[in-house]
Amino acid sequence: MIEKKINRHFRRFEFKYFLEKSLSDFLIPELMNYMEWDPYIGDKDYYECHSLYLDNKNLKCYHEKIDGLLNRKKVRIRTYKKNYGNEDNLFFELKRKSGEIVLKDREIIPGKFLDIFLENPFSLLKEKTFDQEFLNEFIFETVNYQLKPKCLVSYKRKPFFAKNNPGFRVTFDYNLEFATASGSNYNQVFTPMHEEFIIIEVKFNGTLPHWFHSIIENYRLKQTTSCKYCFGLDTLSTQSKFVF
Repeated sequence: MIEKKINRHFRRFEFKYFLEKSLSDFLIPELMNYMEWDPYIGDKDYYECHSLYLDNKNLKCYHEKIDGLLNRKKVRIRTYKKNYGNEDNLFFELKRKSGEIVLKDREIIPGKFLDIFLENPFSLLKEKTFDQEFLNEFIFETVNYQLKPKCLVSYKRKPFFAKNNPGFRVTFDYNLEFATASGSNYNQVFTPMHEEFIIIEVKFNGTLPHWFHSIIENYRLKQTTSCKYCFGLDTLSTQSKFVF
């Protein structure tokens, strides 16, 4: 994965669609008429995402999403290496939904601090090199709502951005699998979901380009409002494939 400036703040629309995996071989070449591979993939055509979601015993974040609250938050810790080391980057993230707008803020925290944080969230405030305003909010959410590691979500991602508009991004997420969280350990026994389906995420400001509207119609993409965290809890609770 190549080095480039890391964005810590996002404000955008995010739409999700289901696609049969067998159709991706046709859709991706069509996308490449308008888009380019994200350079983060390096010499592969994907990168891995591993997210640790925090929630409380009443599943506050889960039910806010299921109930469709217009204003809500998710708290998660993401890594792009399942076997991360002490000096590898973790991304502490707050993802907010405000009406139709998605707001995401994050801070880069070395892996050695994750166990320290889970043991005592306030301990991170001693590290003055981190964004203190962000940490104050992240820690407040964690402590005030008694959030604990709840679910691990792992998948592979093929990312693209528009040639004439880098702010328009499309990602293909596949090989989704889930595990019940156990502290900071990302190496758990995972339960797979929907090997035959891909989740397409479209992230943008402004309006969808006309050519992407045509792709939606041509491939009959089915929009969903569900999220991977909710898929994870549903899959783990039933130990069976989620029914679309």
